[in-house]
Amino acid sequence: FARDGYACAVPGCRRVAGLDIHHIQLQGHGGGHEPANLLLMCNLHHAAVHTGKLVISGRAPHWLEVAFP
Repeated sequence: FARDGYACAVPGCRRVAGLDIHHIQLQGHGGGHEPANLLLMCNLHHAAVHTGKLVISGRAPHWLEVAFP
């Protein structure tokens, strides 16, 4: 939480309510719990990732790629 400023880490969003920890590489696809694979996100962006409306890849916190397909 501290690393991401206690707010959503998606560029342009700084929501501080309804925060979730997201695995950039999903656990089911081999992703682990290391900090570089975890990202703090608001529940709206987290839901967008899991419905395919937002794609996040890379390593947190500095090498992220964020796209809205």
